[in-house]
Amino acid sequence: MDSSLKLTDIHIGEAIDLWIRTHNITQAKFAQMIGKPTTNAARLLKKKSLDTYILQSISAVLKHNFFRVFCKDDHYDEPETEIILVGIGSSINRRLKEIKMTQSEFASLMGIKQPDVSRILKRDSIDTGKLAVISELLKYNFFKEYIPQIDEIKKPAETPSSDLLSRFEALIIENETLKTENNRLKEILDKAGLAY
Repeated sequence: MDSSLKLTDIHIGEAIDLWIRTHNITQAKFAQMIGKPTTNAARLLKKKSLDTYILQSISAVLKHNFFRVFCKDDHYDEPETEIILVGIGSSINRRLKEIKMTQSEFASLMGIKQPDVSRILKRDSIDTGKLAVISELLKYNFFKEYIPQIDEIKKPAETPSSDLLSRFEALIIENETLKTENNRLKEILDKAGLAY
């Protein structure tokens, strides 16, 4: 990332738009991929920030981790990486404890009220614009949380033929889990106004 570019300067909609154009994906195709009308997809690409759940679902559909846009100055700009599901509120709370900052001090720093801080710390997702501000204020890039460390990236293991049945059963369970997660993410997209 350009050292003069701050996290709060990043326009995630433009980053997604550039990526889909670079990969010869039309807005209509993009809309179809995320299961939304073209007008909703076009609106999404104009948004400077998105809820982290929405960004996770777009990343999953396009098989590209867009959280990397916020981490260009790190090793995360290297090979394509998986997306990690994060309970961002608990990550922010952990950082507050690390730097010994109270919720009241954090509220004051953010220019918000104490109950708003409590709500942030209980949430699993947050707007990327707000997360960029929090990252800069707490001097920690929370977008890294959505990207596995190099040593965490799973490499396919060779499976002996005797374990094939166990692996097949595990894949069935994983598939059901992914279906459930996909339905949950669709509901979030619907709530965010990106529904039909």
